[in-house]
Amino acid sequence: MNINYNDNKINLSIPDGTYDILGDEMRFREYVISQIRSVYERFGFMPQSTPIIEKACVFKGHHGEGEKLIFNLIDKNNTKLVLRYDLTVPLARIINMHPDIPMPYKRYQLSTSYRDDTVDKSHLREFTQCDADIVGTSNCASDAEIILMAYNVLKAINIEEFTLMLNHRLILRGMAYEVGITTEEQFTSFQCVLDNNLQDREKMSKNLCDNLRFIGIDKQSIDKVVYIIYSFSNNFFSQSIFQILDKIKTNFGHQSLIVKGVNEVEKIISLLPDEVLGKIHFNLGLARGANYYTGVIFEAVVNNMEMGSVLGGGRYDNLIKNVGNRHYPAVGFAIGLDRVLTVLNDLHAVELNKVFPSKLLVACENQNDFQKTFHLINRIRNYIDVDYYYNEYNTDILNYIKRNHYKCMLVICKNSTFKLINYSNDKSFVDKVVDILESITPFVSIESEDRL
Repeated sequence: MNINYNDNKINLSIPDGTYDILGDEMRFREYVISQIRSVYERFGFMPQSTPIIEKACVFKGHHGEGEKLIFNLIDKNNTKLVLRYDLTVPLARIINMHPDIPMPYKRYQLSTSYRDDTVDKSHLREFTQCDADIVGTSNCASDAEIILMAYNVLKAINIEEFTLMLNHRLILRGMAYEVGITTEEQFTSFQCVLDNNLQDREKMSKNLCDNLRFIGIDKQSIDKVVYIIYSFSNNFFSQSIFQILDKIKTNFGHQSLIVKGVNEVEKIISLLPDEVLGKIHFNLGLARGANYYTGVIFEAVVNNMEMGSVLGGGRYDNLIKNVGNRHYPAVGFAIGLDRVLTVLNDLHAVELNKVFPSKLLVACENQNDFQKTFHLINRIRNYIDVDYYYNEYNTDILNYIKRNHYKCMLVICKNSTFKLINYSNDKSFVDKVVDILESITPFVSIESEDRL
């Protein structure tokens, strides 16, 4: 915020990567959130909320290179705090603090997170995540259910053309061992610079060389990594994911981590219906940035759009123990709401009549009739949503109607009759308004008019 000391007036602005949300945009946002929430509820998940600020020690050591993006604070008691970086680590804290929670614990949380990131179309500093997690079971059915729920969410919000990219941390670690990446420091750097976009092989090779040579990974090892990624990802072959997994086991049967990871992936995807399998690509370039993943990992990208993943997640069996002392396996995913909204706007994927609910606007030609009008509005509100136009009845009201997407306006005329003006194709709503008026004011004349 810049302060102009010459006239003592503040030049109002907000920080880069944050936003105000008004009117239509908020309606649209709330509609999408309601669709996401309905899927979570349908799968038996319970809502949860956590503070925006957390103690810094809770978030330390779980996000690899991402920790550089954490907003750090110090309160008046000199306690080190952070703005929450994600919603998964606070969940791990909750499990440790509340031993009475029955397991398995299926929870969702729709809240903002904060990262001091470089701001662009895909990266904000304040953003909303829609998390869903299952804690307390390592049953592969929980992994399958999380992937199935991610698929259902995208379908529920009218995103049809998308790809679910899948990998497994054990396969990734086994692949790293194959090329001489053996230390934890090397693997952390390796997973941070992998790229799930496999369209440009030369670019991937150069990126890995530029970033890994500083930690002792030579060009020959990097070339081998790139060869493995491009040879065993079914993005480039007509083979099914099952055939690709068989191919990996055939070529790396000597590597126990890879075999174990492949076996787990096979168990998970065997539970998924064909329509979900049709969206899945096995992608050895997928790593996910957080350190805490231990099993299957996945992301969803919208086809033919210059946008990062719109959701991602996986299994993290050690995070809860690392945050506290209790050991519970867990799996989950998060939707980036702001990215999803950008995609939906670009695709025009949501019908406006689903976003803006039917609502009646009431206006009065004679302002002296305000008291009678006010009582009438309160009676109508027992049946439907009603807004009252306080200003003088003139042509300015048309802008008000357009801005608020009203489908119907009731004008109380100077002769105490009613004029009902329809601005939409929703005749059923107009008929409903007429029925309500006739039931509460049976002897008043009602004139109808369409202005579509």
